[in-house]
Amino acid sequence: MQVAAFAVVSAIMFLLIGATNLTLAQTPPTPTSPRSAPPKSTQPTVKDAALEKRVLLIAEELRCLVCQNQTIADSDADLAIDLREQIRAQLVAGRSDTQIMEFMVQRYGDFVRYRPPVKFSTAMLWFGPFLLLLAGAAVIFKVAQQRRRMTARKLTEAEEQRAQTLLEGSASAVEPGVPELPRRN
Repeated sequence: MQVAAFAVVSAIMFLLIGATNLTLAQTPPTPTSPRSAPPKSTQPTVKDAALEKRVLLIAEELRCLVCQNQTIADSDADLAIDLREQIRAQLVAGRSDTQIMEFMVQRYGDFVRYRPPVKFSTAMLWFGPFLLLLAGAAVIFKVAQQRRRMTARKLTEAEEQRAQTLLEGSASAVEPGVPELPRRN
């Protein structure tokens, strides 16, 4: 019973923690969502507000490789600042948002995206939690099945009599050929 309870609690904790991490890791904040003021380094440094808006939109789709739990728009890490400058320079050079994202993925891999694409190399990222959940459910089912099989069988009449005589301490309960242990007073 304790193993099954532990497995159920573990599965629930896994679901809660995993769902929270997936939500945080794969749903970047939208520009319209309320959040605290961006770090000083993300404040517009160029007079072109439209360019800065595009820089921040792209930066919110990219994960900070130093912080890993923040977008490069939210991070104050030196690498995040450099990446924002690189995005800004590429936008000024006339590259599209898609080209910039492809460049970042080519350079840093799919991990840099907050929402990596579903493909073979990211399959465990997308389907791993569900496989672990299924494995946990299978273990719980197997343990429950084994517990159902471990029901106590009914003793026969002879076995019940023998058990009763053993409990009463009768010498006749000792099996033939088995020496009786000495009693302590």
